Amino acid sequence: MRHLHRVKGSATAARSSCHRSPCTAASAAIVQTGAMVQRWNDAPITALDEDRFERAPFARKVAELITANHDKAGSTVYGLTGRWGSGKSSAVSMTAQALEQTGGGWRIAHFTPWATNDVDGLLSDFYASLRSALPSRKSETVRKRLGALMEITASAATLLPVGGEFVKGAIERGGTALREQPPWDVAFQAASDALQELNTPILLVVDDIDRLQADELLALMKVVRLLGRFPGVDYLLAYDEATLAETLASAGMSGGEGRVATNFIEKIVQYPLVLPALLPARLLQTLNDGISQALAEAGRTAPSGVRSSRLIEVCLSQLPTPRAIGRYLAQLRYTLGLLDQDEVDDQDVIILTLLRTAFPRMYAELPRYRDELLRRNRPEAGARSGTKAREGEFTASTLLDLVPPGSRFEARALLEALFPDLFHSQVLRAPGTRQVCTEPYFDRYFAMGILSHDIADAEMERAVRAAGAGDRGPLTAVLQGSSSERVVLALVKARQTTRKITPDQNAGAFLLGVLETLVGLLDQLENDAAAFANAESQGLVWAGEILTALPTETPHAEVFRVLTKREDSTLPFQVVRTLDSTVTQRHWWPGVASELWGLGSEIVLENLLGQDDAPLQDGLVMVMEFLAVYGSAGLLRSEIARAIDEEEFTLADVAARFVSVVSASRNGDRRLDNRFPQDLYDQFVPHDPDSWYQEPAIDVDVTDVSWANRRAFATGRVKQPPSDLS
Repeated sequence: MRHLHRVKGSATAARSSCHRSPCTAASAAIVQTGAMVQRWNDAPITALDEDRFERAPFARKVAELITANHDKAGSTVYGLTGRWGSGKSSAVSMTAQALEQTGGGWRIAHFTPWATNDVDGLLSDFYASLRSALPSRKSETVRKRLGALMEITASAATLLPVGGEFVKGAIERGGTALREQPPWDVAFQAASDALQELNTPILLVVDDIDRLQADELLALMKVVRLLGRFPGVDYLLAYDEATLAETLASAGMSGGEGRVATNFIEKIVQYPLVLPALLPARLLQTLNDGISQALAEAGRTAPSGVRSSRLIEVCLSQLPTPRAIGRYLAQLRYTLGLLDQDEVDDQDVIILTLLRTAFPRMYAELPRYRDELLRRNRPEAGARSGTKAREGEFTASTLLDLVPPGSRFEARALLEALFPDLFHSQVLRAPGTRQVCTEPYFDRYFAMGILSHDIADAEMERAVRAAGAGDRGPLTAVLQGSSSERVVLALVKARQTTRKITPDQNAGAFLLGVLETLVGLLDQLENDAAAFANAESQGLVWAGEILTALPTETPHAEVFRVLTKREDSTLPFQVVRTLDSTVTQRHWWPGVASELWGLGSEIVLENLLGQDDAPLQDGLVMVMEFLAVYGSAGLLRSEIARAIDEEEFTLADVAARFVSVVSASRNGDRRLDNRFPQDLYDQFVPHDPDSWYQEPAIDVDVTDVSWANRRAFATGRVKQPPSDLS
């Protein structure tokens, strides 16, 4: 994939460039090594040549308008409006510079009302800002008259409906003791005359007034009305019009669908100037460039995939301003720095970071519903049919209800891209990826790294490859020195590693090396049969997968040697039990099967000859299953019949070997299995009638797993084989 085309200026161009996801398009950039790390903060630009969004022409036009309208005998208030984060402060800075470049002798002052501790600082800061704009020479008269006006403004401030007495007290404390003073309008006219004689154009900039509380905002507006008519002094206010109207409405200026608040603003501002919105193409270009830069800084290659191809609308609605994009990219850089590319899916990192930025409440709840999101313990609850879920049940609405109604479409799109099963979506998981919707990887995205119970994919791959090369140490350390759950996870990832082995002339030796290490460790893996997944079962499955992956020309003697590394073990038969029928097509299989049949027959007979003193080999049933499937059970049946006739063991001893043991709980308790494999038993015993089958069943302690108790358990429960059994 390629980046979105760099377009500007027209909606048509924007539409033509928005046909693919910014996340996907940006991530397709060729990552350069040694990329310069880009830092982000929310500070506005201060000069025209720093403009990245082609707003310098707009700023120059505003400067031209202010210059053209300027009247040394009058005053004009301009209002620059735009949503939060759209770049108003940057536009103000560029406008100020453009004014200074006109050669008209403009003096720029900045009045920051929200920086004061309380309302009583507004007037003081206003006068200080105005005085700072005066030229250092020939302005002494103006300064004195402004000072005199400041002293008596307290009296006029009492006329303000909001905050007057409070402001009066502040100014009285800050000025000289009250004395006999001229009327306020006389003092104001004197200061105005001095300013007009100075003949210096002044622009007083008041930025971010929408940050003010309602009482502060009203006081500011009335200060501008009271003092904002100085001749030759113009004002540029910057604010989000909707927020300003809401603040004024909260102060009681509501009614008429907001017209009262709007009318109030119109009385203050003569020239409303709307900051041009950024076109979608420009927003997407900024986002694309930022994601590419973030990936490059992290030294990552571009992730592939199209899961995010439907997220264009989400990006445009949730990242509509330069500030919003900057905040998102800052979080993305931070997150990429914590997560190794080989341990997560970068597409999911990009999407999940957007979800965290746009919908923090919903994001915070995702770990709480981990099992439900991973389709464990989550009811299907009519997700397709539209039937109503039972009260308290988890559904997608559980999360979507945390989002404002107007944003739920976008929130759902992000959730669906990350957890498609939650919506029965047709969005497919890429095989072998490390997505957040995959059980072993979910926690990494929220812990921002590899937890103690987790294991890095790269570490597991190194251990497997070392085993294949003859170094068993790393794999042994992982499988012996960890908790059972961590070992299970390690084995799952080990299986993923061997699946990636490309068949070639060296694959056989490598896989046999891994299998030999694994066979030596299998009897040390925990076998918690009551657990959903235990380490031993995972190890057996992995061993079976390695066998299946062996090249067909692998020498059967080598396969048999590795499988039987542990003497007197039923392990090879437990491994073979996990294989599918395709293994029989390998050239090495007939030789291995023949060797295993002979070994299995010896294991069964030796165990029977040991009678009650024989080892308690739980895998004997698996051995006999193998013998029945891959050999002739009749040969072993004849040998068993001979031994019974010669009283080397009894029919009850044989039946005892078919009584399996199961785990009753996760605390290690074991008991005899009530299920008896009668059909399998029938294939290995004489079919002649025997009086033992007529003996009554007796009650036994099912927690006693000895051969003697198994023999007693079988008595009266095992049926006489059919007489026509061949």
